This record gives sequence, C-alpha cells and structure tokens, in this order.
Amino acid sequence: AVIPREGEPRLYVAALDAERVKDDSYFKGVVFAGPLPGMALWDQVLSHLRTRGIENARIGVEMGHSPIRVETFLLASEYLLLKENFPQATLENTTHVLNDIFIIKEEAEIEYFRRAAEICDLGMEAVLRDLKVGMTETEVAGIAEYAMRKAGSELNWTFTGGQEIAAGSRTAYAWGGCTPPTRRRIEPGDNVVLDLHSMYNMYLGDLSRNAIMGHPT
Repeated sequence: AVIPREGEPRLYVAALDAERVKDDSYFKGVVFAGPLPGMALWDQVLSHLRTRGIENARIGVEMGHSPIRVETFLLASEYLLLKENFPQATLENTTHVLNDIFIIKEEAEIEYFRRAAEICDLGMEAVLRDLKVGMTETEVAGIAEYAMRKAGSELNWTFTGGQEIAAGSRTAYAWGGCTPPTRRRIEPGDNVVLDLHSMYNMYLGDLSRNAIMGHPT
C-alpha cells in the first residue's frame, strides 16, 4: 500500500487477486502486479513514487517485526530498493503510527468481532455435541469447520493454517498451541484441545476449550 499525504492510496495486488480486491474493498486505486513486463511490483511502485516528486521528502515505511506472525512489514531488500532509488529521501519507521490507528475500531468493526466470536461459539457447540471416542482429530476439525462455515465464517485462519485440534499426549506440548489436527484417534481418558478460528468480514474470532473423554484424574 502506498498512502500519499493527499489523494487516494494505491494498493498493489497480485494480478490473480486484483479483480476480487476491487470488488471487495473500498480502494479505488487497485493496481495489478505480476511477473510480466511493466507489471513487476516494485517497478510500478518506484515509478509511481517518482511521479509524486518525493526525491527529497520524508517517507514513512512499515519496518517493524513480529515474533508470532508474518506481518506487512517491508522486507530488507525492499527497504534497500527505496534507499537506492531515493538516496536523498528520509525513510522513517511509522509502524507505531499504524499500530495506533489499528487500535481504533468503529462500531461496525466491533460488531464484526462479535459475530466472529459468535461463530466460534457455534463451532464449539457443534464439536462438544458430536465429539466421541474413536474420532480422529481431523474429523473433529471438520465438524467445527462445517458448523462455522454454515454460520458465515470465510477462513479458518491460524498459525497452523486451520483449526487446532489435539488429543492425548499431543495436548502436552509447551504453550499448548499450534497443533494442526492429525489422523490420531481419540482414546478413552484423553484430554482434547479444541482451538477454533473464524473470520467474518476480515475480522477474526478465536476460542479454545478442553474436553475430557471420560473422568479427569
């Protein structure tokens, strides 16, 4: 994303996603990018920045880092590209500015969060209703996924790329998370971790509970 001081922002998107993004977002300046002549991402970005006449300007860039997730920060190679092409410009880290903005939520956004949370509740209800000894972890994930998709969830986001389901010894990993489901069958006496994830209008829900298959020690 290139956000000017004045005027419309530009969003550079992989060509295969660009038409969908134009339909799904409020951005007017959606630009196709791809490995074709004249369409390379940074060729287009640099060309656009030159037309803005910012060779000696102060340019805010997102240069943070995250110990958990892949964020939208500049790669080191992208930062160097900007330095090489605009040696007289000042590149200033504005990650904190964006973080402050992201904290502010409108009423509609809060409602999206609430709905995402409700969808996780519905998925958990379905799992706790149908969970049985002998099921595989992948079956349990499927029960949750189906219930949440019916309720409107768009994506089973998480670090592991899906619902996090673990049984027995697999529930004892340090920190107790990031356990993508396997074909392991649930046995009598198992503890089962149920960690469900929903997305509603790009807002995320996350709910985790444990189930004991029998009586806990």
